[in-house]
Amino acid sequence: GVRRRSRGVCMKAARAVAGIVRQLEEEDVGFLNPIIGVAWLSTSRILAKELGRMQEAPEGRGAKVEVQQQIASEVDLVGAAMNQLGRSCPLFGEFRYP
Repeated sequence: GVRRRSRGVCMKAARAVAGIVRQLEEEDVGFLNPIIGVAWLSTSRILAKELGRMQEAPEGRGAKVEVQQQIASEVDLVGAAMNQLGRSCPLFGEFRYP
Protein backbone atom coordinates (compact mmCIF):
# COMPACT_ATOMS: atom_id res chain seq x y z
CA GLY A 1 0.00 0.00 0.00
CA VAL A 2 0.82 3.67 0.21
CA ARG A 3 2.48 3.38 3.61
CA ARG A 4 4.86 0.69 2.38
CA ARG A 5 5.79 2.70 -0.74
CA SER A 6 6.26 5.85 1.33
CA ARG A 7 8.56 4.01 3.74
CA GLY A 8 10.50 2.66 0.78
CA VAL A 9 10.92 6.13 -0.73
CA CYS A 10 12.07 7.53 2.62
CA MET A 11 14.58 4.71 3.07
CA LYS A 12 15.93 5.15 -0.44
CA ALA A 13 16.42 8.87 0.18
CA ALA A 14 17.97 8.33 3.63
CA ARG A 15 20.40 5.74 2.30
CA ALA A 16 21.33 8.12 -0.54
CA VAL A 17 22.08 10.86 2.01
CA ALA A 18 24.23 8.40 3.98
CA GLY A 19 26.07 7.60 0.75
CA ILE A 20 26.82 11.27 0.22
CA VAL A 21 27.96 11.65 3.84
CA ARG A 22 30.29 8.68 3.31
CA GLN A 23 32.00 10.61 0.48
CA LEU A 24 32.73 13.68 2.62
CA GLU A 25 36.22 14.24 3.90
CA GLU A 26 36.58 15.27 7.53
CA GLU A 27 37.67 18.79 6.60
CA ASP A 28 34.63 19.22 4.30
CA VAL A 29 32.18 19.25 7.19
CA GLY A 30 33.43 22.61 8.45
CA PHE A 31 32.40 24.23 5.16
CA LEU A 32 28.84 22.94 5.19
CA ASN A 33 25.86 25.10 6.00
CA PRO A 34 24.68 24.06 9.48
CA ILE A 35 21.14 23.56 8.14
CA ILE A 36 22.43 20.30 6.65
CA GLY A 37 22.38 18.97 10.21
CA VAL A 38 18.57 19.04 10.13
CA ALA A 39 18.59 16.81 7.04
CA TRP A 40 21.13 14.51 8.70
CA LEU A 41 18.98 14.32 11.84
CA SER A 42 15.98 13.31 9.75
CA THR A 43 18.14 10.80 7.89
CA SER A 44 19.38 9.22 11.10
CA ARG A 45 15.85 8.95 12.49
CA ILE A 46 14.54 7.28 9.34
CA LEU A 47 17.42 4.81 9.28
CA ALA A 48 17.21 4.03 13.00
CA LYS A 49 13.43 3.57 12.88
CA GLU A 50 13.68 1.19 9.93
CA LEU A 51 16.51 -0.73 11.60
CA GLY A 52 14.35 -1.18 14.70
CA ARG A 53 11.43 -2.32 12.56
CA MET A 54 13.66 -4.87 10.82
CA GLN A 55 15.03 -6.19 14.10
CA GLU A 56 11.54 -6.63 15.54
CA ALA A 57 10.16 -8.44 12.48
CA PRO A 58 9.20 -12.07 13.00
CA GLU A 59 11.76 -14.67 11.96
CA GLY A 60 11.84 -15.01 8.20
CA ARG A 61 10.03 -11.72 7.60
CA GLY A 62 12.82 -9.33 8.48
CA ALA A 63 15.67 -8.10 6.34
CA LYS A 64 18.82 -10.14 6.12
CA VAL A 65 21.44 -9.57 8.77
CA GLU A 66 23.76 -8.01 6.19
CA VAL A 67 21.20 -5.33 5.34
CA GLN A 68 20.63 -4.62 9.02
CA GLN A 69 24.38 -4.27 9.53
CA GLN A 70 24.63 -1.88 6.57
CA ILE A 71 21.86 0.30 7.94
CA ALA A 72 23.38 0.27 11.45
CA SER A 73 26.67 1.37 9.87
CA GLU A 74 24.86 4.19 8.06
CA VAL A 75 23.27 5.37 11.32
CA ASP A 76 26.75 5.42 12.92
CA LEU A 77 28.20 7.27 9.94
CA VAL A 78 25.55 9.99 9.92
CA GLY A 79 25.79 10.32 13.72
CA ALA A 80 29.56 10.77 13.52
CA ALA A 81 29.12 13.43 10.84
CA MET A 82 26.59 15.24 13.03
CA ASN A 83 28.99 15.16 15.97
CA GLN A 84 31.68 16.61 13.74
CA LEU A 85 29.29 19.31 12.50
CA GLY A 86 28.55 20.05 16.16
CA ARG A 87 32.09 21.31 16.63
CA SER A 88 31.19 24.38 14.58
CA CYS A 89 27.44 24.40 15.28
CA PRO A 90 26.58 23.61 18.92
CA LEU A 91 23.01 22.71 18.00
CA PHE A 92 24.30 19.36 16.75
CA GLY A 93 27.10 18.93 19.27
CA GLU A 94 26.09 15.80 21.15
CA PHE A 95 24.29 13.52 18.76
CA ARG A 96 22.49 10.64 20.36
CA TYR A 97 20.63 7.97 18.46
CA PRO A 98 17.00 8.83 17.90
